Amino acid sequence: MENSEKVIVQKIVSLFHELAEEKGPLKRVDKELVFDFTILGKKYKCMTERELSYNLPNKKTLDHKTDIFIIESENISQPFILNPNKKFVMMEVKHKSARTDSFKSRSYDMMHLRSTYHNCFGIMMYIREGDITPQQAKKICYPYHRFFSCSKEQLSTQKLSPLFDEIVSFLKEQ
Repeated sequence: MENSEKVIVQKIVSLFHELAEEKGPLKRVDKELVFDFTILGKKYKCMTERELSYNLPNKKTLDHKTDIFIIESENISQPFILNPNKKFVMMEVKHKSARTDSFKSRSYDMMHLRSTYHNCFGIMMYIREGDITPQQAKKICYPYHRFFSCSKEQLSTQKLSPLFDEIVSFLKEQ
């Protein structure tokens, strides 16, 4: 991840931390931000940069590193093994590296991640500063469940609150 995107990702996680109601402290673990929060008695973890593998039609796998990852805390283990029956949220953040090909490659990953993990909720966050319009980026990002776009200056709890509410609703669904 490009350094400017890492700063944006960390800001988003910090803003999500402010929005969470029942939460633990925001911690730095191995250069990444992490916090725990609770929804209806279930514990969740929000963290930066988590790697997942997905299946390809030819029975091979590829790895994908997601920028922000939210999952039920009981699913976190070392080494990381994802329980495919549990819901999780993956967020990709595009900022200065936002080019058409960047969105296309992330959309390719999301298509395969959705076919591998049926309980994931994928979000593309375009923090505008790239060479592509939000309308064009949204068209390319059709495999994502949700497309979110704003400028770097607009990033705030007020701007992210509806998105965080949507994440919480997804995690609450049975």
